[in-house]
Amino acid sequence: VGPTDYEHPDRLKKYAIDSLKQSSVFWIEWVSNIEETYANNDVLVFMSHREGGPRAILEAAATGMPIIGANTVGVRDLIIYKKTGFLVEIHNIENIAMLLIQYLESPRMRKEHGDCARKLIAEPLSLRNASNAQLEMYKLS
Repeated sequence: VGPTDYEHPDRLKKYAIDSLKQSSVFWIEWVSNIEETYANNDVLVFMSHREGGPRAILEAAATGMPIIGANTVGVRDLIIYKKTGFLVEIHNIENIAMLLIQYLESPRMRKEHGDCARKLIAEPLSLRNASNAQLEMYKLS
């Protein structure tokens, strides 16, 4: 989910994004109703090579969606392995496919991971909680 990066050297190339259009996996460029977009999908696959704090993971977690993400800086800091989703090595397509099949065959696991994502990722890192924590830092005794 998000705009295509046409400049960064390790971006997804156009042919890779175009090939997604021929599968049941799709790239969502930009939407104004992101919560509805996540609600209409089952799993976020987030294979970024580098991230700071991936907003897409927070958004998906807020809607109770499990995440399959790259074992890279930023991504691995937000996914709790086997509780909120799974981590995979970059370019390990077979592992991604295997995990998607596991989620497909186990709606219960998908729901458990999604519920945990909301509880363990989205709620503690919500804008409200982050703002309250920051205000507490400046509270005078």
